[in-house]
Amino acid sequence: MRLVDIILKFRILSIILSLLLTFGIGQFMQKLKQDNSYESFFTEGDPAYVGLQNYYDTYGNDDFIFLMADSHGKMDVGFLKRVDSLVHRLDREVSFVDRVTWLGNAESVKSVNGSDTVSISPVLEGFDLSDGQIASVTAGAAADPAYRNRLISADGGILGIVVSFTEYPESGTGSVNEFRNQAPARIYEILKDYRDLDVRVVGSPVVSYFNDRDIQEEGQIWVLTGLIGMLVMLAVTTRSIIGTLIPLLTVLLSVILTMGLYQIFGFTLNMLAMMIPILILCVGIGDSVHLIAEFRSLYVEGVSKKEALHRTLKLISLPMLLTTITTALGFSSFVFTDLLPLRELGIQAAIGSVIALGMTFLFALPVLSFTRVRPLASGDAGNKEKITRRYDVFDHLVRLTTVPVIKYPGVIIILATVAVAAASFGVMNLKIETAFIQDLPVTDPLRQDFDYVDGRMGGSMSVELVADTGKENGVKDLRFIRDLEKLQNYLDGHPLVLQTSSFLDQMKQVNRAIHGNDDRFYAIPEKQESVGDLLLLYESGGGKEFDKTVSFAYDSAHIQIRTRSLSTGDVRMLEKDVNDFVKRETPSLNIEFTGASCLLTWVADYLSESQLYSFIYAFLTIFAVMTLVFRSVKLGLLSMIPNVIPVVITLGLVGMTGARVNMVLVILAPIILGVCIDDTVHFISRYRFFFSKCGSYRKAFIETSLSIGRVLVFTTMISGVCLLSFMNSKFAGPFTFAWSSFTAFFVALVCDLMITPAMIMVFKPFGKEK
Repeated sequence: MRLVDIILKFRILSIILSLLLTFGIGQFMQKLKQDNSYESFFTEGDPAYVGLQNYYDTYGNDDFIFLMADSHGKMDVGFLKRVDSLVHRLDREVSFVDRVTWLGNAESVKSVNGSDTVSISPVLEGFDLSDGQIASVTAGAAADPAYRNRLISADGGILGIVVSFTEYPESGTGSVNEFRNQAPARIYEILKDYRDLDVRVVGSPVVSYFNDRDIQEEGQIWVLTGLIGMLVMLAVTTRSIIGTLIPLLTVLLSVILTMGLYQIFGFTLNMLAMMIPILILCVGIGDSVHLIAEFRSLYVEGVSKKEALHRTLKLISLPMLLTTITTALGFSSFVFTDLLPLRELGIQAAIGSVIALGMTFLFALPVLSFTRVRPLASGDAGNKEKITRRYDVFDHLVRLTTVPVIKYPGVIIILATVAVAAASFGVMNLKIETAFIQDLPVTDPLRQDFDYVDGRMGGSMSVELVADTGKENGVKDLRFIRDLEKLQNYLDGHPLVLQTSSFLDQMKQVNRAIHGNDDRFYAIPEKQESVGDLLLLYESGGGKEFDKTVSFAYDSAHIQIRTRSLSTGDVRMLEKDVNDFVKRETPSLNIEFTGASCLLTWVADYLSESQLYSFIYAFLTIFAVMTLVFRSVKLGLLSMIPNVIPVVITLGLVGMTGARVNMVLVILAPIILGVCIDDTVHFISRYRFFFSKCGSYRKAFIETSLSIGRVLVFTTMISGVCLLSFMNSKFAGPFTFAWSSFTAFFVALVCDLMITPAMIMVFKPFGKEK
């Protein structure tokens, strides 16, 4: 208690120090940068990241933006000229553009005067064309596999514009997404000058741009609505200015300190990091609420303010320290994951929970010492119970839970077991999956653009496949070419694939050109010696597509697989189908999937592993701490059971609803365990305290429920409403996290008020009754 004396002695200095520290470190919040890029999830030595870098080194940036311009049946010269104007502005004004491809500059391979020589010129050479000529050119392009559903729709009414990019500057000069997002931002600015055109914009950089923008906007809304919800619930539950303002200011200072340190440590904001302020609000509010509630209950009895504070800290300081440790352990379970954002979340949230405890002592405690609460008059002492508890709905609520626990503890345990067993079926249906576009509401303009493009043209996203021969010029081997064609034909027929492209397309174009543009010769050559000739003819004719489709040494080839916006589960299925086909039909091909879509699939796989390992780590470490503190394995295990129940029931409900467990929801189980254990610690500590006084499990339970039960209801309501702020999101992940975590907190409250005491009464972990 010397710490309390020191803080109270220098209470003004302690408050000033807390505010200055918060102000100083909080300044760094302004320098926080946001990076939701898929590259930011991996360490540099990760195999998936290394594979992507190798792809970049060989084939360049895989990012593309696809613009679809719908003529609505008016494919005339005016429309083509407007599209051409748009293309030129995109090429000049958009950052990091490598090339902008459309029918006006797409390569058309033609023979020169019927000879074996070819020339490469644009499909559309100028716009001095009649409507009939335009119809003829567009119909021919729509019938050509090289352009159909890529640069022109099959019905000839829609034009596609493909914007590909150079490699972004080295990381360190800025986040990848900082550069990636520049292009969509500028494209939307340019399109303001082309309102007469019906243009849809899709692609990975577009997803990244809106993702970053929306998360930044929603993150501010989450914090604001969380604070408002917390303010309202504090006012409703505590019904006092002191009980409202002190906890609110304490957690607010904790959030500012935590996020300032987040920048000092060099971390960047992402969807997970944006959740940290709300998590700190939830875990930090409990300490100050317990402090104030206990202090007021003692102070009104007429003891001195200093004595009330001493007795309060003597009663709750150990549980507060223990809850901070267990919460920090729950968050730190993410430290061992392979995903950097999840690891950073674990580190910072654990630090934030410690900061919240520190601010409770350094700020809430000295501020509380200045407050004035009217003690009971001596004549009211006998009526203390009536005065403090009359017409209190929270007391009545807690009292209602005591009756079945006292009468039927065994039945309560059986019902809890049945509920967990039923929920286990839902847990088995959990899907670790991310589907950004599909998780948006159907009314969202971005989803509408993606759905429209996917339904009319060749796909809004892509999967990259590399076939490595392992030897120089291996790509020119006719056996390899035939196997690659088999694979590409299989991909073209796959239900998840809308379009593919590879160097075989250019080879077939050349072969057709030197055979009088006869479509029967749109095929790979039949003889090995023809391969080199066709490739040479293409390059000498001015072809420029090979840099994206074959490596410089001709030792590997690249197939771009255009798809609609797929979930990670869809991508995983596509990979499996292709690998099975290769093993069965073309076993000599050595293929590897890479690119943004595949990287997100690997993220989902890591998340799946992280969820299990993080929960096991959190359970074992928290169990060890509880066992050491309570000096009883039985009590340590007993304290864990009521906190596993909310995890199982909540995840079971998530599985039953079919919600995807993405990178937001994957943190749910360890957080539930780390946060909900707090109330259990306070309940068991208080139960043991009263049992040591009266020696009766029944009497100790009643005293515990009436003394701390209402505070547990308070903290659950406050934290639950605060977490509901995540429902202010158009993303499915935060929305599902909101209702599922609220459900978990409610179930945890029921467990603490009913299941925990029921088990204590049945198993009697404190020893025999006196």
